[in-house]
Amino acid sequence: MGSIVQVASLEGSNHPPVEDIGVASPGMVVCAALDGECLADDRAPAREFRAAVAALERTGVPVITWSTHTRAEIEMARQEMRIHAPFISENGAALFVPAGYFPFVVEATRRVAGYDVVEFGMSYEQLAATLRRVARAIRLDLVTLADMTIEEVAADFGLGLLAARLAKLREYGELFRVIDERPASRRRLFRALRAAGLTCFHGDRYDVVTGVSDRAAALQTVHRLMQRARGRVVRIGIGSRAEDLPVLAQADIRILIRQADPSITAHLVARMPAMHVIDEPGVAGWLEAITRVMSSVSRRRR
Repeated sequence: MGSIVQVASLEGSNHPPVEDIGVASPGMVVCAALDGECLADDRAPAREFRAAVAALERTGVPVITWSTHTRAEIEMARQEMRIHAPFISENGAALFVPAGYFPFVVEATRRVAGYDVVEFGMSYEQLAATLRRVARAIRLDLVTLADMTIEEVAADFGLGLLAARLAKLREYGELFRVIDERPASRRRLFRALRAAGLTCFHGDRYDVVTGVSDRAAALQTVHRLMQRARGRVVRIGIGSRAEDLPVLAQADIRILIRQADPSITAHLVARMPAMHVIDEPGVAGWLEAITRVMSSVSRRRR
């Protein structure tokens, strides 16, 4: 396996390097910004990664998953990983706390399918209606995920039919593309959506619109809940993409999974100082990061 390359010094920090954190330190909480490769890929490295996450949770370290994916997609992976910690879906739109997870009542929630849910974005129905209204007002035609059949989503995103079905079950955001592919049309729509109070993210082929104004709010909330339940905790954030910067920004120890393109990694390091960079990209890097955290716990328990 590769090693962790410390790209920015943590000297002067109140927290030790990730290799030295164990049970003698304040309790650890891991927040992992998981993408589709880690959540749904059925190849051996991804299965190994999910098994390592399950093993880490069995040591008593909560693994909070933060993802751009839907609740349904995250739940499928959580069942395989057998993890029970809260999770955050759709770019920070909602925090799902399993009922009874904390020894106190979580305030400002609504009960949904066995979870106490803290919501930070508007409902899908309201969001989709606003997206359609704005597009009509500026006379642009869209294709949204809701417009597509399960078979079309599977073919366009390279997913199996079950994964495509889960991807369509959006609750707080929508994927879309402008049929008029001129950049000016896309910019015009983004400006109009922002004027309507929505937040937009660029994608390769499909963009995302959401009602979330602060993607870090859900992370801040779950960290406060963890501290209330466990006392002082060390927050370990793991991410790999620009979309994951809110997770890393909220962490005491920041671990970045290297991208295959070194320029992307350099750009992320420049934006977020004091990070440890795993020198393996992709799922192998994720496995390395989780293994390192788990090893530090095991060493301290000997």
